[in-house]
Amino acid sequence: MEGDLTDFTVQNRADLLVSKRFSASFDVIPTVVPFDVNLEEVRSVSALVAGGPHSELAARLAQWLAESLDVPAKLECAYEHDGDQVDALNVVERLVARVPGVEAGIVQAGSASEVIQHTGEKTLLVLGAPGGSFLQRQFFGKGARLIAKSSIGAVAVREAPRRVFHQMHEPEYVSPYMGAGDAARLMPGGLLAVVENGVLIGSVTGTALTMAGDGPRVADCMREAVSLDRLDAIDDAAEMLRSLGVPSLPVVDQDMNLLGTISAETLDASGV
Repeated sequence: MEGDLTDFTVQNRADLLVSKRFSASFDVIPTVVPFDVNLEEVRSVSALVAGGPHSELAARLAQWLAESLDVPAKLECAYEHDGDQVDALNVVERLVARVPGVEAGIVQAGSASEVIQHTGEKTLLVLGAPGGSFLQRQFFGKGARLIAKSSIGAVAVREAPRRVFHQMHEPEYVSPYMGAGDAARLMPGGLLAVVENGVLIGSVTGTALTMAGDGPRVADCMREAVSLDRLDAIDDAAEMLRSLGVPSLPVVDQDMNLLGTISAETLDASGV
């Protein structure tokens, strides 16, 4: 790949990045990092979850890998102390509801070595990126590269929120030089983007255009631009649409170039 990774991701509407390592500067989409994976030796796939932000992605990836390799998949939550058993069961129950069809269970283990012993040396492990759980510290913590004990490697995942660029559609806009009446008839209602040479320069309401009539231009009716950035989280975009009470908003890049439009209807249809 050449050029900026973020630009490439947006242009191709990418959903997942497979990388050699996690990058602190890139969190646009979920990231998957394989560690010495030997797919030819895999006999099962196990997602080791702890209820953190990466657990659902780990479970879904484990399920997909198992189906692709035609081997069994399992979702397991490891706990260290007897008092943690109920919490581990709750984690598993929540994830099974979101990732149905995968076998699930819990395992008591005090180290990564014990987990590998439990799952079997031919099991490909999928787990969340380094974080706060004791198991993640065992695998990735300082001086504890116990992942090497697995003969077929492991896969780490890091979740990221779904972004505006994933849900946007073709841009909708008017020229500042168009007659206000023509613009009102062409694109009635809502908040319209005003664009010149591909750049968002303002916004105008259907009401303002209608009230202006056929004499003025769009530029005479427009106000400060209202937009969403291509990398805004979908949940934030939905909240902004609700708070403004508009059916759609333009989507721009860092230079205010218009990339697309995102609508409340599209977000509702996707369950946001």
